Amino acid sequence: HRHRPIVINNWESTYFDFKESDLIKLAKQAKELGIELFVLDDGWFSTRNNDTSGLGDYDVNQKKIPSGLKGLSQKMHTIGLDFGLWVEPEMTNPDSKLFKQHPDWIIQDSFCLPSLSRNQYILDLTQKEVQDYIIENLSELLELREELRWFGANSDSIRILDGYIRMRYNIYVNNDHYYDNDGFGYRREIKKETKIRKMNKKRKSKERNGKYGKY
Repeated sequence: HRHRPIVINNWESTYFDFKESDLIKLAKQAKELGIELFVLDDGWFSTRNNDTSGLGDYDVNQKKIPSGLKGLSQKMHTIGLDFGLWVEPEMTNPDSKLFKQHPDWIIQDSFCLPSLSRNQYILDLTQKEVQDYIIENLSELLELREELRWFGANSDSIRILDGYIRMRYNIYVNNDHYYDNDGFGYRREIKKETKIRKMNKKRKSKERNGKYGKY
C-alpha cells in the first residue's frame, strides 16, 4: 500500500498567467515544504490565456512552456517532485481550433441554439469522431507515462503510479480488483447504477403501456 502524495497545484498561485520559470520557482518552494507531486493546471495548451479560448486543443503553448511537457516534467523530477497534468477533455470553447473545425461535435439539436456556459460547450461523446479525437489526444499524453504520475480533470482523474490507476475520485483499479478506501465503494456504486438502470427500464415499460399517459 502506498499513501497518496502531498500535492501542490499551481492554479491558485498563477491562474492562466504563468511561464515555465514561474512553475519551476513554485516547485522549488513546494519541495522545501515537503510537497511530493506538482500538478500543472489549466492554461498549458493552445491559446488558453483565459477561459474564453483554447479549450479542446492539446498542443502545448510553447511561449509558456518552451521545454514542452516532457522537458518540464524532467525538471520537476530533478527538483525531486513527481509531475501531474490537468485536462478537461469533455469541453471546448467557441474560440478553439477544435470548434472552428468541427462545430457539429458539440451537444446540440435542430430546435434551439447550443447552450453556452462558462464560455464552454459540451462535446457530444456519442459521436465516434469525438471519441476518437479525445482518445487519440489523451493517449499521446499518456505516452508520457515515465514522466507523468497524475492525470486528472475537474471531476474525474487518473493516477498513474506503481501500476495503479486512479479513476472517479478515490476509486482505484489494480488488475481486475476495484476498491476505494474501505474496499467496497466501487461495488456499492455499481449496484446503485444497476438499480437506476432497472428503474428506468421499468418506467419506460410503463410508459409504453400507457401507465403514465402520453407526453
